[in-house]
Amino acid sequence: MEAWKEAGIAVRYAYLESGRLCEISVRKSGGAYVVTALGETRTVSLRRISESSAVLDSGGRMFAVDVVQDGGVKYVIVEGKTFRMEKAGAGRRTAPAGETFRPGKHRLNAPLPGRVASVRVSAGDSVKKGQVLVTLEAMKMENSVVAPVDSVVSELFVSRDDLVEGGAPLLTFEVGAQA
Repeated sequence: MEAWKEAGIAVRYAYLESGRLCEISVRKSGGAYVVTALGETRTVSLRRISESSAVLDSGGRMFAVDVVQDGGVKYVIVEGKTFRMEKAGAGRRTAPAGETFRPGKHRLNAPLPGRVASVRVSAGDSVKKGQVLVTLEAMKMENSVVAPVDSVVSELFVSRDDLVEGGAPLLTFEVGAQA
């Protein structure tokens, strides 16, 4: 068991939410966890199903949770939505706070390791912010990788059934380009 859990010490993680860098604090308290995120504090209980899966109870609302560890990064999957989390202050950040995309080419990386279940775009396609581009399967759960901004897909680096590591490039997109 990790020492922070036994001592009741809060551990802070950084993650992206709608393109904004956020922080979550988790502290063990008796048989539950005190979680603070987005200015809200909740006490939740966790029932482990396996080494990497659990059911989280937040005030009677139940959520399926899976955690995939890849080096110093934890990919927390809650009801199909993936959060890439790193310990806050660890010297690395998932993305700059308030990240904006300037005109030009940008790369979109896999948020977690897995198998490419589908590629829903081709090079040259115009995409809208939030549109599903690639679906990854990890631990029998599908995770959608969406366009972070309106753009044009420049190049694809993956195809269906490819195996990718967390952080592996999936595609490049260009902001300000016309299809």
